[in-house]
Amino acid sequence: MTDIVLVYVTAPDRATAGQIARHVLEKKLAACANIYDISSMYWWEGEINQGTECVIIFKTLAERTDALESEIKAVHPYTVPFICVIPAFHVNEEYVRWAEDAIRR
Repeated sequence: MTDIVLVYVTAPDRATAGQIARHVLEKKLAACANIYDISSMYWWEGEINQGTECVIIFKTLAERTDALESEIKAVHPYTVPFICVIPAFHVNEEYVRWAEDAIRR
């Protein structure tokens, strides 16, 4: 069975998250993207910053992660985007088949 992974990415706002998600989906690098609004606190240039961001969770095939990361970096506005691959355990077979079909066709 094909390995499904989740790829967690932050973006500055919903519009940018949507643009990144659409770009990735059009390139057939993910089967799905979920976008969530979040509050963030982080270090930047020696200071703690606070603001709002969006999280994109891509559902994709493990074999696509290198290409997915490259495409995200190419279109992402952050100097240092967060891109994290998370293994997904025990994904139902119907979803795996749908994801394979969506990405590989």
